[in-house]
Amino acid sequence: METNETFARALNRAAGILKDSGQAERSAYNEVKSLLSYITGIEYKDISLKFRVILNKKAAARLIKLAQKRAGGYPLQYITGVQDFYGRDFIVKKGVFIPRFDTQALIEELKKCGNKLPAGCVAAECGCGTGIISITLLLETDKIKKMLAYDISKRAAVNTRLNARMYGCGDRLKIYEGDFFKKIREQKEKISIIVSNPPYIDKKDAVNLPKDVLKEPKKALYGSLKGLSYYKRLASLARGILPQNGLLAVEIGDGMESAVAAVCKKQGFEILTKGKDSGGHIRALVFELLQKR
Repeated sequence: METNETFARALNRAAGILKDSGQAERSAYNEVKSLLSYITGIEYKDISLKFRVILNKKAAARLIKLAQKRAGGYPLQYITGVQDFYGRDFIVKKGVFIPRFDTQALIEELKKCGNKLPAGCVAAECGCGTGIISITLLLETDKIKKMLAYDISKRAAVNTRLNARMYGCGDRLKIYEGDFFKKIREQKEKISIIVSNPPYIDKKDAVNLPKDVLKEPKKALYGSLKGLSYYKRLASLARGILPQNGLLAVEIGDGMESAVAAVCKKQGFEILTKGKDSGGHIRALVFELLQKR
């Protein structure tokens, strides 16, 4: 290894490691730029401006080491400790479900439903993970005055608390560690919305998942009954908690729209709106409770 090399040369060497592991060229270069930003403290958008600048030997060696770790299937977000979502950087701790860009569809659809919400309403999230949904809803919507965020994982609850503090909404976000389906029944707040990105991957499909996804918490990934188990529990619970015309908003997997809609219809819900992800797949469903029993 040379004593000194430019950012561009170091980036090319590290990207080559990722490409050799099967990553597409563009993805490999983008990820290495993220690693360089993490190592040097230079903003991602400015890395390209530094290509002719000399990168010191220690930083170059660390870049190669992290690229090798990433090539071995370790999630990029667990290395850098951050993930962008809806234009904001969120802290991501090891062992917590990593935010996906697709989940932005859920935010967009709920924002469209503002006319269905009473001013100053309360919403609850089942399985908050890093807190991206609850925090983004508080920052992006006017009518939600408080979010109640639940996760069975202590790591997730701590991670959500860190992000809430970072964005100054801790006083409007109450975080609970434990089983949502039990703890929500203890809640005395009148809840108008229940939102969730539940585990919806069928366990038999685990063999088809990328190596880095398999590093994430299994409880946040897999749902039984062809991925429908959590939707059935959510719809049943929501019917008893939400008021007439209350909203249930969920993220779904590819091709699950009809099955999830049927599950919710049995509990008195009808689809109010649905949204697609960047790939054109229906990814978010918002239901309205029309038949309160």
